[in-house]
Amino acid sequence: MAKRSKAGINKQNKGSRNERRAKKELEQDGYYVSKAGGSLGLWDLVCFDMSHLRLIQVKTNYCRVAEREQLKEFEAPDFAVKELWVYKDRVAVAEKTVIE
Repeated sequence: MAKRSKAGINKQNKGSRNERRAKKELEQDGYYVSKAGGSLGLWDLVCFDMSHLRLIQVKTNYCRVAEREQLKEFEAPDFAVKELWVYKDRVAVAEKTVIE
């Protein structure tokens, strides 16, 4: 069953909506995007074009410190870029951070 906040908003639907927003933006920028079904992996989106590989975690409003540490510790290939995109309520664009 999906979790609801005190305001009655379905958090899972909100997160999925933001993942779709990110996917659409990346596709418009020319990337091929694979979205993890049910967000069961560490990365929500795996994106690539002819010269880049991007691993993106999409969050709504905040990212817990423990989750941020997991992203940081993930051993990606040297040519991959790890990113955290946080969509805040009522803000049109995501706050995008490269994780090193």
